[in-house]
Amino acid sequence: MIEIDGSFGEGGGQILRAAVSFAAFLGEDVKITNIRARRENPGIRPQHKMAIRAVAEISGATVEGNEVGSSQIVFMPGTAKGGRFYFDIGTAGSITLVLQCVIPVAFVASSPTEVSIKGGTDVSGSPTSDYFENVFVKAVNWLGGNVSYQLKRRGYYPRGQGVVEVRVEPVRHLKGATLLERRGVRVRGRSHCSRLPAHVARRQAMSAKEMLLRKGIQDVEIAESTDDDSLDPGSSVALWLEEEGVFLGSDSLGARGKKAEFVGSEAAEKLISELSTGAPLDAHMGDMILPYLFLSTEKSEVRISRVTMHLFTEVYVAKKFPGIRVELVGDVEQAGLLRILPLKKLI
Repeated sequence: MIEIDGSFGEGGGQILRAAVSFAAFLGEDVKITNIRARRENPGIRPQHKMAIRAVAEISGATVEGNEVGSSQIVFMPGTAKGGRFYFDIGTAGSITLVLQCVIPVAFVASSPTEVSIKGGTDVSGSPTSDYFENVFVKAVNWLGGNVSYQLKRRGYYPRGQGVVEVRVEPVRHLKGATLLERRGVRVRGRSHCSRLPAHVARRQAMSAKEMLLRKGIQDVEIAESTDDDSLDPGSSVALWLEEEGVFLGSDSLGARGKKAEFVGSEAAEKLISELSTGAPLDAHMGDMILPYLFLSTEKSEVRISRVTMHLFTEVYVAKKFPGIRVELVGDVEQAGLLRILPLKKLI
C-alpha cells in the first residue's frame, strides 16, 4: 500500500484530493496520514469528506477513516463502472474542486458517468464555474476527452446551492501534449452577477476591458449576464485566451464592499501577469491538467506560467505511485516546465 504524508508542502486539502484521485484512476491502494496536521482545524473538513466520498462512489472504493476531524484515511479503489451520481456538498463548498477529483476517475470507467453536484459554483479558493468550463474543460477535451459541462444554477457564499451537471465519456487513453508557446492574444470572457443590478456585470466587464486595452491588448470580448436564480447575491469575472493549444485564464469574485470596477480590474491584472511569461498554460492549469497527461500513451512537455505550491505538492504525490514518470523544472512561484513520460501499462 502506498503511504503519503498529508503534512507535506502546504499540508492542506490539495494533497488529500490529489492522492485519492490518483489512487482511484490508477487502481492503487493508498494510506494518507497527518491530514492537514498543521492547520488551525486539523484533519478532514466537510468539503474534503464529500470529495473523498464522491471519488469513492464513482470508483467503487472502500474507505476507512473518512470522517470530519480524521487525520488518516485508507482508500482502496474498486472498479469504476460509470452511471449516474448525485452529490450535495452542503452550503457553498466548491463544486469545481470536487469535479477535479472525479473527472479523471470517470475517464477510466467502463461506461459513461453522469454527475450532478450541488454546492458553490463561484467561491473563494477554487476556480469559478466560467473559468472551469472555458479553460479547464476545453483543455481536457483538446487532449481527447469528452466532457460536457452544464451550469444549471450559480451558488455563492454562504448558502451555495448552485447546481452543475457533468457527463464524462470513458476513454482508453488521451493524447500527449507539447505546449511550449503561444502566439496571438485574443481575450474572451464573461462577467456575471446574480441577484444584483445588471450594471454590476457591465461595470465589471468595462473595467476589465479598459485595463487590457491600456496594456495594448486590443482583441477583447467580454459577455455580460445576469440572473436571479441563486440563493445569495454574488458576481464574478472570468477571462481566457481563445487560441488553439493555449489554456490560460483568470478570474475574480465579487464581495460585499468590493467595487465592481475592482472585480474587473483584478481579473485583468491576473491575466496580464499570466501572459507575461509567454507560457501557454496558466498557473492553476499546471496542477489541474497533470492527471490527464498520465492517461496518455505519448510523452508530454508543457510550459506553465508559474509553479504553484499546489503543483509542487501534486508532483510529490504522483511520484509515490508506481509507473509515474514526471519531472518538474522550475522553482515555486517561477515559470515552470512539466515533462511526463507515458505510463508503461498504457503503452
